[in-house]
Amino acid sequence: MHIRLSSLHSIKTSDSNMGWKYLIFVLQDGAVLPALHFHKGGSKEVLQFLERFVWLSISPSNPNCLQVIDNRNALHHSLTQLQIFNEAPSMSVCTRFLKDAYVETMVGFSRVTKLMWDAFGSANINEIANNEKKIEIDCTPGIAVSSYEPGFEFVTCNKLGDDPAVSRLEPLTDVEFTSFFDSRGCLVEIDKFLERAFRGGLGHGIRQEAWKYLLNYYSFDFNNEMKLDRKHQKTGEYHSIKQQWQLITPTQEKNFKEFRLRKSTVEKDVLRTDRTHEFYKGEDNPNVKKLYNILLTYSFYNFDLGYVQGMSDLVSPILFVMENEADTFWCFVGLMERIGSNFDIDQKEIQKQLSLLYGLIRFVDPEFCNYLDTHDSNNLYFCFRWLLVLFKREFTFQETMLLWEVLWSQRLSQHFLLFICLAIIMNQKQVIVSNNYGFNEIIKHVNELALKLNLEDILKKAETMFIQVKRCKTMPSNIKELTETPNSFGP
Repeated sequence: MHIRLSSLHSIKTSDSNMGWKYLIFVLQDGAVLPALHFHKGGSKEVLQFLERFVWLSISPSNPNCLQVIDNRNALHHSLTQLQIFNEAPSMSVCTRFLKDAYVETMVGFSRVTKLMWDAFGSANINEIANNEKKIEIDCTPGIAVSSYEPGFEFVTCNKLGDDPAVSRLEPLTDVEFTSFFDSRGCLVEIDKFLERAFRGGLGHGIRQEAWKYLLNYYSFDFNNEMKLDRKHQKTGEYHSIKQQWQLITPTQEKNFKEFRLRKSTVEKDVLRTDRTHEFYKGEDNPNVKKLYNILLTYSFYNFDLGYVQGMSDLVSPILFVMENEADTFWCFVGLMERIGSNFDIDQKEIQKQLSLLYGLIRFVDPEFCNYLDTHDSNNLYFCFRWLLVLFKREFTFQETMLLWEVLWSQRLSQHFLLFICLAIIMNQKQVIVSNNYGFNEIIKHVNELALKLNLEDILKKAETMFIQVKRCKTMPSNIKELTETPNSFGP
């Protein structure tokens, strides 16, 4: 029997009460092939072999039917386990990254994940099979090179060296922040400002002004008059964009499916975003309405991207700081200019970051990286939620704002987020290895870390590892890129 896997729709399995096992293959065109009987066993091994190339999911309507999902959609199912969102999914990362309880009914999940490194793209079955054969890492002491990804070499660092002395400071105060401006209101001590934002974060009293610089709403050379002009101009622009959806009549809405879908999705998400926080707590909270207005307006400002689940997590703290819609909107626009590609449907940016993070882990700890390779976890999908919403679900509201200030300062690198990921992973290495965790167990463990992590310790460790990596005399270009300090501040 010869079957092209791309034409396979589902597989019917025998009832558990049968005396022997059989498999019936159903093709995409509806054709049903003759039953393949296993009088002496072997059906389980056939399914396990198929799981190397396709995702097999138990049908919710028939437990004896396995649905075949292509490798692009397989990623969506694997990310279900990440619990990116605490509530029921809407659209998104709703069609892209489904949220659900920890799923144990997926057949052979851990075996599939090892072969899904390229699942974001359109790699075919042969390419995936070939990639698996390429995962041959040289563990010999010295420089190790791997062809895990075409054109992508891994060079490992034998010893990172001693821990450098790093320090954290108290948040930047109002008085110190004021001293960074000249008499015209221009922020002239730019380096000091960014260093303090990185080193200790910002006092809450100055965030409303300071975040406008960090998110490119203000330029550093704006004087007081220019800032007032900017605010007046951008407030008008915001309300003009907002009116585009406010003026849609009920009849137009009835004939505008895309608008109805976006409106419904935003409405559902804002009703469950940070509702335990004082700023959003309670029925008929006006701040919830503001959050709704901002997100729906952004979907008209950036119509190609629209609204994607996860955006409400990013807007919520900004609105808490800015308190008004227009300033929040334009600060969010500035943030999305940096990370908006994380929400693209092809997920190439997330794929790139996971690939860079994998290279970083292999560079600093090839032995642990080999562990991940052999435990179906080298795709690093368990880090996905971290990257998508900038650790919003891992830390408290207050800690999240501090962490974002560290990241937005871009003081050490535009890629410092990956070193924070690295620090957390290295902190959890012992738990993972000692318990022999595979992908399912790692993802469960990572989910359970939420609100239990010590942010200050993680920031110190991330900076320590950044300095250690940067000091290495020999490193591949992809690692060197992560340690380069940007020449100028901006998106």
